[in-house]
Amino acid sequence: TKIVACRPCIDDLQSDAAKRVCERCGKRKRAAVVRRADGSAQKVCRECVAELTGGNFDVDKEKAKREAGGGARRGSQLDVLAKRAQDRIDEKRAAAEAARMVDAVAKDVYEAQLQTALEKDVEAPLPKGWRVAQRKSDGRVYYFHTKTKQTSWSRPTE
Repeated sequence: TKIVACRPCIDDLQSDAAKRVCERCGKRKRAAVVRRADGSAQKVCRECVAELTGGNFDVDKEKAKREAGGGARRGSQLDVLAKRAQDRIDEKRAAAEAARMVDAVAKDVYEAQLQTALEKDVEAPLPKGWRVAQRKSDGRVYYFHTKTKQTSWSRPTE
């Protein structure tokens, strides 16, 4: 059976208000009015609330949520903010995955171009004074002229 306690009733359980008789166990304890899912109400002590909900409803935790600005209500502002935060996390994860895929494709294309450039180097000699070099940071091939110190990413044809 689903039990829903209203805010004043939760405060009642926490306060040192006059003790009432629990309608469930008959003991004289602090009791609060709780509403069942079917709409009926009953004065129940803290221990009986815990038994009825199978330990799923803790008065102290519900009060702490309320004081922190949240609440047990469905669709509360805290729930909306949590959903927005989760949506942003999901979007960032999707963007990171897409970036990894693009990087993998770009790496494959780059390696194919590098292989083609190396094959061309083997097939035809470079013009006089030009040498092949490879950048240490990313392994990219470039060409430089030994006398003029000119550099080029594309293979010289002169």
